[in-house]
Amino acid sequence: MDELRYFELVRLQSLVYCQLYIFMPEDKELLNPIGFGSGFLADYKGKPFLITADHVLHRDDYENTEIRTGNEYIIAIVNNVNNIDDNISTVLTPLSEFYYAERINLTNANEDLIDISVCLLKNINFKYPFLTHEISVYGNIIQPAGIEKQFYDTSQFTEPTNEQKYSICGVVRNDIVGIKGIRTNALYSNISYNGAARNYFVFEYPDEIIEDDWVGLSGAPMFDYEGNIVGVGHRVLGNGIWVTPIKYAKMLMESAVTNLSLNEHPTKL
Repeated sequence: MDELRYFELVRLQSLVYCQLYIFMPEDKELLNPIGFGSGFLADYKGKPFLITADHVLHRDDYENTEIRTGNEYIIAIVNNVNNIDDNISTVLTPLSEFYYAERINLTNANEDLIDISVCLLKNINFKYPFLTHEISVYGNIIQPAGIEKQFYDTSQFTEPTNEQKYSICGVVRNDIVGIKGIRTNALYSNISYNGAARNYFVFEYPDEIIEDDWVGLSGAPMFDYEGNIVGVGHRVLGNGIWVTPIKYAKMLMESAVTNLSLNEHPTKL
């Protein structure tokens, strides 16, 4: 990929990408994050969604047995809004009412969990704008901070092929120092598609994968070089990247839109 096209792809990814903080269910004031993840904004049939990996929301379910525990953590989007009238240094937007596979019977009881969740955003989630953070490559600012994010057109969801190359980006090496979040941009490209296994696509990264350099990318969108999304990050293993197919997100969003329509227009008895 030439440099200009690479920078265009990074900008596209940064405009829809969201960093996520994970909190214990009882931490209602969002004071002590226990983990970090990724997601992205998408528009489906005119409705705004956040798409992420299900294990960001249901951490305990994926530890060993991939069985539902009933434990659900609080997920919040990092807005990247600073120095606002309320004197808040970092705005976080908490989310609620996620849709995942078992809620719409995408899986049978004996099947593996499908590691993808979607949240239909509500008016209350837009109190503050979702803004980009700065992304630099070799000292050159590719994406400046403070640009309002966009909602990805879900008509550009697609299936991976062996002919394409792929890219994933986000933030890793997260830490909290006082009230300031410390993070490192992660930009990975020249990724190849290897095939499908269980409920996942498997991709290959051409260099050695150091796990700490990927922690925090769970739920980040995998793009092809044409700007289409094929799935969201699940895990890395060896030099392989496991990705949940994006088709499952579309099924979940359709269920959410249908459910919203039924609630807006109840059947008269």
